[in-house]
Amino acid sequence: MNPSTVSQGPGTAVALGFFDGVHLGHQALLHRAQELAARHHLTSVALTFDLHPREVLGKTGPLVYLTPLEEKVDLLRAYGMERVEVIPFTSQFATLSGREFVVHYLVEGLGARFVVVGQDFAFGRGRSCRASDLKSLGRPYGLQAEVLDEVRVSGQRVSSTAVRQALLTGEVTTAWQMLGRPYTLHGQVVSGRGGGRKLGFPTANLTVSERKLLPARGVYAVQVEWGDQRCWGALNYGCRPTLDGGQWILEVHVLDFEGNLYGQSLTLSLLRRLRRERRFPNVDALRQAIGHDVERVRELTLQFAENVLQ
Repeated sequence: MNPSTVSQGPGTAVALGFFDGVHLGHQALLHRAQELAARHHLTSVALTFDLHPREVLGKTGPLVYLTPLEEKVDLLRAYGMERVEVIPFTSQFATLSGREFVVHYLVEGLGARFVVVGQDFAFGRGRSCRASDLKSLGRPYGLQAEVLDEVRVSGQRVSSTAVRQALLTGEVTTAWQMLGRPYTLHGQVVSGRGGGRKLGFPTANLTVSERKLLPARGVYAVQVEWGDQRCWGALNYGCRPTLDGGQWILEVHVLDFEGNLYGQSLTLSLLRRLRRERRFPNVDALRQAIGHDVERVRELTLQFAENVLQ
Protein backbone atom coordinates (compact mmCIF):
# COMPACT_ATOMS: atom_id res chain seq x y z
CA MET A 1 0.00 0.00 0.00
CA ASN A 2 1.35 3.41 -0.98
CA PRO A 3 0.42 5.98 1.70
CA SER A 4 1.01 8.85 -0.71
CA THR A 5 -1.85 7.70 -2.91
CA VAL A 6 -4.91 9.62 -1.76
CA SER A 7 -8.18 7.73 -2.19
CA GLN A 8 -10.29 9.23 -4.98
CA GLY A 9 -13.41 7.21 -4.19
CA PRO A 10 -16.36 8.07 -1.94
CA GLY A 11 -14.44 6.99 1.15
CA THR A 12 -13.97 3.80 3.10
CA ALA A 13 -14.92 1.94 6.25
CA VAL A 14 -11.82 0.11 7.45
CA ALA A 15 -11.41 -3.02 9.55
CA LEU A 16 -7.87 -2.77 10.91
CA GLY A 17 -5.77 -5.54 12.42
CA PHE A 18 -3.19 -8.24 11.89
CA PHE A 19 -6.00 -10.80 11.49
CA ASP A 20 -3.94 -13.97 11.95
CA GLY A 21 -6.47 -16.78 11.77
CA VAL A 22 -9.38 -14.49 10.79
CA HIS A 23 -11.23 -15.90 13.81
CA LEU A 24 -14.67 -14.92 15.16
CA GLY A 25 -13.28 -11.80 16.82
CA HIS A 26 -11.77 -10.67 13.54
CA GLN A 27 -14.95 -11.53 11.69
CA ALA A 28 -16.90 -9.22 14.01
CA LEU A 29 -14.62 -6.35 12.90
CA LEU A 30 -15.15 -7.23 9.24
CA HIS A 31 -18.92 -7.41 9.60
CA ARG A 32 -19.07 -4.08 11.42
CA ALA A 33 -16.97 -2.37 8.73
CA GLN A 34 -19.28 -3.82 6.09
CA GLU A 35 -22.34 -2.52 7.96
CA LEU A 36 -20.86 0.98 8.16
CA ALA A 37 -19.87 0.88 4.49
CA ALA A 38 -23.35 -0.16 3.38
CA ARG A 39 -25.08 2.43 5.59
CA HIS A 40 -22.91 5.33 4.44
CA HIS A 41 -22.31 4.25 0.82
CA LEU A 42 -18.62 3.59 1.37
CA THR A 43 -16.18 0.86 0.34
CA SER A 44 -15.33 -1.76 2.95
CA VAL A 45 -11.59 -2.31 3.36
CA ALA A 46 -9.56 -4.76 5.43
CA LEU A 47 -6.20 -3.20 6.28
CA THR A 48 -3.57 -5.63 7.52
CA PHE A 49 0.17 -6.31 7.60
CA ASP A 50 2.39 -8.84 5.86
CA LEU A 51 4.53 -9.73 8.91
CA HIS A 52 3.99 -9.67 12.64
CA PRO A 53 5.93 -6.83 14.32
CA ARG A 54 7.68 -9.37 16.55
CA GLU A 55 9.24 -10.97 13.48
CA VAL A 56 10.67 -7.66 12.28
CA LEU A 57 11.60 -6.05 15.58
CA GLY A 58 12.03 -8.92 17.98
CA LYS A 59 14.76 -10.76 16.09
CA THR A 60 12.86 -14.02 16.46
CA GLY A 61 13.51 -15.22 12.93
CA PRO A 62 10.68 -16.35 10.64
CA LEU A 63 7.42 -17.06 12.48
CA VAL A 64 4.68 -19.52 11.67
CA TYR A 65 1.12 -18.29 11.32
CA LEU A 66 -2.42 -19.61 11.55
CA THR A 67 -2.96 -18.00 8.17
CA PRO A 68 0.13 -17.11 6.13
CA LEU A 69 -0.35 -13.93 4.10
CA GLU A 70 -1.88 -15.39 0.94
CA GLU A 71 -4.35 -17.49 2.92
CA LYS A 72 -5.22 -14.53 5.13
CA VAL A 73 -5.94 -12.28 2.16
CA ASP A 74 -8.12 -14.95 0.57
CA LEU A 75 -10.12 -15.33 3.78
CA LEU A 76 -10.61 -11.58 4.21
CA ARG A 77 -12.06 -11.45 0.72
CA ALA A 78 -14.15 -14.56 1.31
CA TYR A 79 -15.72 -12.87 4.35
CA GLY A 80 -17.00 -10.11 2.11
CA MET A 81 -14.47 -7.28 2.23
CA GLU A 82 -14.51 -5.28 -1.00
CA ARG A 83 -10.82 -4.43 -0.74
CA VAL A 84 -7.87 -5.89 1.11
CA GLU A 85 -4.82 -3.68 1.61
CA VAL A 86 -1.54 -5.04 2.98
CA ILE A 87 1.06 -2.80 4.61
CA PRO A 88 4.63 -4.16 4.48
CA PHE A 89 5.77 -4.08 8.10
CA THR A 90 9.36 -2.84 8.05
CA SER A 91 11.69 -1.33 10.61
CA GLN A 92 11.09 2.05 8.91
CA PHE A 93 7.32 1.67 9.17
CA ALA A 94 7.72 0.88 12.87
CA THR A 95 9.18 4.37 13.48
CA LEU A 96 5.93 6.13 12.52
CA SER A 97 4.05 7.86 15.30
CA GLY A 98 0.42 7.02 15.88
CA ARG A 99 -0.67 10.29 14.29
CA GLU A 100 1.52 9.70 11.24
CA PHE A 101 -0.03 6.27 10.77
CA VAL A 102 -3.56 7.65 11.01
CA VAL A 103 -2.90 10.53 8.61
CA HIS A 104 -0.77 8.78 5.98
CA TYR A 105 -2.43 5.36 5.86
CA LEU A 106 -6.01 5.82 6.98
CA VAL A 107 -6.96 9.40 6.08
CA GLU A 108 -4.81 10.08 3.02
CA GLY A 109 -4.14 6.54 1.86
CA LEU A 110 -7.64 5.14 2.15
CA GLY A 111 -9.91 8.13 2.59
CA ALA A 112 -11.22 6.40 5.69
CA ARG A 113 -14.32 7.77 7.38
CA PHE A 114 -14.67 4.89 9.81
CA VAL A 115 -12.13 2.49 11.31
CA VAL A 116 -12.99 -0.55 13.42
CA VAL A 117 -10.48 -2.31 15.70
CA GLY A 118 -10.37 -4.76 18.57
CA GLN A 119 -9.59 -3.82 22.16
CA ASP A 120 -6.02 -5.14 22.06
CA PHE A 121 -4.95 -3.28 18.91
CA ALA A 122 -1.82 -1.16 19.41
CA PHE A 123 0.04 1.01 16.92
CA GLY A 124 2.61 3.77 16.57
CA ARG A 125 6.28 3.80 17.46
CA GLY A 126 6.91 1.40 20.33
CA ARG A 127 3.20 0.42 20.38
CA SER A 128 2.66 3.74 22.16
CA CYS A 129 -0.96 4.13 21.03
CA ARG A 130 -3.88 1.96 22.00
CA ALA A 131 -7.15 1.29 20.25
CA SER A 132 -8.91 4.06 22.18
CA ASP A 133 -6.35 6.60 20.89
CA LEU A 134 -7.74 6.17 17.38
CA LYS A 135 -10.79 8.15 18.42
CA SER A 136 -8.88 11.29 19.43
CA LEU A 137 -6.30 11.01 16.65
CA GLY A 138 -8.91 10.58 13.93
CA ARG A 139 -11.44 13.17 15.11
CA PRO A 140 -9.70 16.24 13.53
CA TYR A 141 -9.82 14.48 10.15
CA GLY A 142 -13.44 13.37 10.27
CA LEU A 143 -12.43 9.79 11.00
CA GLN A 144 -14.66 7.96 13.45
CA ALA A 145 -13.16 5.02 15.31
CA GLU A 146 -15.00 2.12 16.93
CA VAL A 147 -13.44 -0.31 19.39
CA LEU A 148 -15.39 -3.56 19.57
CA ASP A 149 -15.78 -5.74 22.63
CA GLU A 150 -14.01 -9.07 22.76
CA VAL A 151 -15.78 -12.20 21.51
CA ARG A 152 -16.08 -15.22 23.80
CA VAL A 153 -16.78 -18.86 23.05
CA SER A 154 -17.77 -21.13 25.95
CA GLY A 155 -16.55 -18.44 28.32
CA GLN A 156 -13.09 -18.20 26.75
CA ARG A 157 -11.85 -15.08 25.00
CA VAL A 158 -11.31 -15.65 21.30
CA SER A 159 -7.82 -14.66 20.16
CA SER A 160 -5.13 -15.82 17.78
CA THR A 161 -3.10 -16.94 20.78
CA ALA A 162 -6.00 -19.05 22.09
CA VAL A 163 -6.52 -20.67 18.68
CA ARG A 164 -2.81 -21.38 18.40
CA GLN A 165 -2.70 -22.95 21.86
CA ALA A 166 -5.70 -25.14 21.05
CA LEU A 167 -4.02 -26.47 17.92
CA LEU A 168 -0.69 -27.08 19.64
CA THR A 169 -2.47 -29.26 22.19
CA GLY A 170 -4.51 -31.10 19.57
CA GLU A 171 -7.82 -29.47 20.54
CA VAL A 172 -8.93 -28.89 16.96
CA THR A 173 -12.63 -28.77 17.90
CA THR A 174 -11.90 -25.80 20.20
CA ALA A 175 -9.99 -24.13 17.37
CA TRP A 176 -12.96 -24.81 15.08
CA GLN A 177 -15.31 -23.08 17.53
CA MET A 178 -13.09 -20.01 17.77
CA LEU A 179 -12.45 -19.77 14.04
CA GLY A 180 -16.06 -20.41 13.06
CA ARG A 181 -14.77 -23.01 10.60
CA PRO A 182 -12.40 -25.99 10.75
CA TYR A 183 -8.69 -25.23 10.75
CA THR A 184 -7.29 -26.07 7.32
CA LEU A 185 -3.98 -27.19 5.88
CA HIS A 186 -3.21 -26.59 2.22
CA GLY A 187 -0.53 -28.69 0.59
CA GLN A 188 0.69 -30.41 -2.53
CA VAL A 189 0.99 -34.17 -2.75
CA VAL A 190 4.58 -35.36 -3.12
CA SER A 191 6.09 -38.80 -3.46
CA GLY A 192 6.69 -40.76 -0.26
CA ARG A 193 8.19 -44.10 0.74
CA GLY A 194 5.02 -46.09 0.20
CA GLY A 195 4.86 -47.20 3.82
CA GLY A 196 1.11 -46.69 4.06
CA ARG A 197 0.45 -48.75 0.97
CA LYS A 198 2.48 -51.65 2.37
CA LEU A 199 0.29 -51.53 5.48
CA GLY A 200 -2.87 -51.66 3.37
CA PHE A 201 -3.70 -47.97 3.83
CA PRO A 202 -2.16 -45.92 1.01
CA THR A 203 -1.45 -42.34 1.95
CA ALA A 204 -0.80 -39.06 0.17
CA ASN A 205 2.23 -37.20 1.57
CA LEU A 206 1.79 -33.44 1.72
CA THR A 207 4.17 -30.53 1.77
CA VAL A 208 2.79 -27.33 3.27
CA SER A 209 4.05 -23.78 3.67
CA GLU A 210 6.87 -23.51 6.19
CA ARG A 211 4.98 -20.46 7.48
CA LYS A 212 1.91 -22.53 8.43
CA LEU A 213 1.30 -23.58 12.03
CA LEU A 214 0.89 -27.34 12.29
CA PRO A 215 -1.16 -28.98 15.05
CA ALA A 216 0.06 -31.36 17.74
CA ARG A 217 1.43 -34.66 16.49
CA GLY A 218 -1.18 -37.36 16.12
CA VAL A 219 -3.98 -38.74 13.98
CA TYR A 220 -6.94 -36.61 12.91
CA ALA A 221 -10.26 -37.08 11.18
CA VAL A 222 -10.27 -34.68 8.23
CA GLN A 223 -12.25 -33.67 5.21
CA VAL A 224 -10.12 -33.71 2.05
CA GLU A 225 -10.80 -31.46 -0.95
CA TRP A 226 -9.17 -31.13 -4.34
CA GLY A 227 -10.73 -29.78 -7.50
CA ASP A 228 -14.42 -30.65 -7.23
CA GLN A 229 -13.70 -33.74 -5.13
CA ARG A 230 -14.51 -34.00 -1.43
CA CYS A 231 -13.79 -37.07 0.70
CA TRP A 232 -13.16 -38.09 4.29
CA GLY A 233 -9.72 -39.01 5.49
CA ALA A 234 -7.41 -39.95 8.35
CA LEU A 235 -4.44 -37.60 8.67
CA ASN A 236 -1.25 -38.61 10.43
CA TYR A 237 1.24 -35.93 11.47
CA GLY A 238 4.46 -37.07 13.07
CA CYS A 239 7.68 -38.99 12.53
CA ARG A 240 6.22 -42.54 12.18
CA PRO A 241 8.17 -43.90 15.19
CA THR A 242 7.07 -47.51 14.58
CA LEU A 243 8.39 -47.53 11.00
CA ASP A 244 11.44 -45.32 10.73
CA GLY A 245 11.19 -42.45 13.21
CA GLY A 246 12.75 -40.18 10.63
CA GLN A 247 11.58 -36.90 9.12
CA TRP A 248 8.28 -35.50 10.30
CA ILE A 249 5.60 -35.89 7.66
CA LEU A 250 1.97 -35.11 6.93
CA GLU A 251 0.22 -38.06 5.31
CA VAL A 252 -3.47 -38.60 4.71
CA HIS A 253 -5.36 -41.79 3.90
CA VAL A 254 -8.38 -40.83 1.78
CA LEU A 255 -11.26 -43.17 2.50
CA ASP A 256 -12.75 -45.13 -0.39
CA PHE A 257 -10.50 -43.46 -2.95
CA GLU A 258 -8.56 -45.26 -5.64
CA GLY A 259 -6.29 -43.26 -7.87
CA ASN A 260 -3.16 -41.18 -8.06
CA LEU A 261 -3.03 -37.86 -6.20
CA TYR A 262 0.58 -36.97 -6.97
CA GLY A 263 0.89 -33.29 -7.83
CA GLN A 264 -2.60 -32.45 -6.63
CA SER A 265 -3.19 -29.55 -4.25
CA LEU A 266 -5.24 -30.72 -1.28
CA THR A 267 -7.09 -28.83 1.42
CA LEU A 268 -7.51 -30.70 4.70
CA SER A 269 -10.10 -29.53 7.23
CA LEU A 270 -9.24 -30.80 10.72
CA LEU A 271 -12.38 -32.08 12.42
CA ARG A 272 -11.33 -34.23 15.37
CA ARG A 273 -8.13 -35.53 16.93
CA LEU A 274 -8.36 -39.31 17.15
CA ARG A 275 -5.22 -40.05 19.16
CA ARG A 276 -1.69 -38.96 19.92
CA GLU A 277 1.28 -40.27 18.00
CA ARG A 278 2.74 -43.37 19.63
CA ARG A 279 5.23 -46.13 18.99
CA PHE A 280 3.66 -49.56 18.54
CA PRO A 281 5.45 -52.81 19.46
CA ASN A 282 5.39 -54.07 15.86
CA VAL A 283 4.01 -53.39 12.40
CA ASP A 284 0.96 -55.62 12.92
CA ALA A 285 -0.08 -53.58 15.94
CA LEU A 286 0.37 -50.41 13.88
CA ARG A 287 -1.77 -51.85 11.09
CA GLN A 288 -4.55 -52.66 13.56
CA ALA A 289 -4.39 -49.17 15.03
CA ILE A 290 -4.67 -47.56 11.61
CA GLY A 291 -7.64 -49.79 10.83
CA HIS A 292 -9.26 -48.61 14.05
CA ASP A 293 -8.51 -44.97 13.14
CA VAL A 294 -10.23 -45.41 9.77
CA GLU A 295 -13.28 -46.98 11.39
CA ARG A 296 -13.50 -44.07 13.82
CA VAL A 297 -13.46 -41.65 10.90
CA ARG A 298 -16.34 -43.58 9.34
CA GLU A 299 -18.27 -43.34 12.60
CA LEU A 300 -17.61 -39.62 12.86
CA THR A 301 -18.91 -38.96 9.34
CA LEU A 302 -22.35 -39.90 10.63
CA GLN A 303 -22.13 -37.12 13.23
CA PHE A 304 -21.25 -34.42 10.72
CA ALA A 305 -23.33 -33.01 7.92
CA GLU A 306 -22.54 -34.35 4.45
CA ASN A 307 -20.32 -31.32 3.98
CA VAL A 308 -19.11 -29.63 7.15
CA LEU A 309 -17.94 -26.63 5.17
CA GLN A 310 -21.42 -25.64 4.00
